[in-house]
Amino acid sequence: MNAILFGAPTALPLASFRRAVSAPVPWYASHAARRATESLHSAVNARSPRVAAALRRAAAHNVVARDRLFAALTEALGRDIAPQRHLARRHAALTATALADALPQAHEPGEPAGIAQDTLLCITGKRIDRRAIVRLLEVPHHACARFLERTGQRDPAALVAAIEEAARHAAAVLVAHIQGGLAYRLRSGSASVLLPAGEGAFLGRLRLLPQRRDGAPLPVIEAATWLHVAALDPSQIRARDVLLAGLPPAVLVAALPEAWAELRGNVMGDRRVRSGLEVLPFPLGENLKARLAIACCPPVAVARLALGLACADTLAAEWGGAQ
Repeated sequence: MNAILFGAPTALPLASFRRAVSAPVPWYASHAARRATESLHSAVNARSPRVAAALRRAAAHNVVARDRLFAALTEALGRDIAPQRHLARRHAALTATALADALPQAHEPGEPAGIAQDTLLCITGKRIDRRAIVRLLEVPHHACARFLERTGQRDPAALVAAIEEAARHAAAVLVAHIQGGLAYRLRSGSASVLLPAGEGAFLGRLRLLPQRRDGAPLPVIEAATWLHVAALDPSQIRARDVLLAGLPPAVLVAALPEAWAELRGNVMGDRRVRSGLEVLPFPLGENLKARLAIACCPPVAVARLALGLACADTLAAEWGGAQ
């Protein structure tokens, strides 16, 4: 059995962290954000033990065992989550995405939970069986509340829909930074990003966190706040427009470097890194092995599958499972 189970990133509290001075989030927006996270909590608690039990099933190295595993995972996920099967010539993958209440990396002591997007990834074949729980996007309580405040929304469903939209764009943003022409932006291990959501966009950071068991960085996107399109500067509007242009994934990833060339981030830099959160620089230059390790790590693998830029056979070959 060649099974590796990757856990979602562990939230790391930093007692020294303090937010930049800004207008407080109104109580009604904070309350609505709490309602949104609480609405996810019970479903997550009910689903997690079932999914964990299904993931502990024996390795599936033939079609019959694979179908039984996928059926068990589908049943464990419940009616509200529709898994996707990705069938290739020699391997098969199952992915399923859901939102969960979660604390972000380097959260404040006592900070309320936000919302994260978690994806189940399972790839099986004759000589490979790998299963992962992948976290690509974290939206802290502050960003959730800013969205509700600035849109005037009170319905938790509106916030959930905005985060799901941002998560769809996060895949292309991640691949463009790891495998495309935006890798230079990760020289410090942290880069400003923008994810369209509703009538505006979440602004945040893509970070390379030192949490992989093999020592390779683990990429995670955190949204810091939400702004209406009228509050975005010209560079941010261009960055948003290209993601909303409806381009094919391969074309979009190729177009992002030019469209994001002048994208402005927070002038103060990454406040969580300043407060002590450790990040790893992207290995530029001749360190090909290190770059490949990031390119085939579970979050990037999920993004490539979602965009149709990789298949189960490709990922299995990268992980050394193909014969």
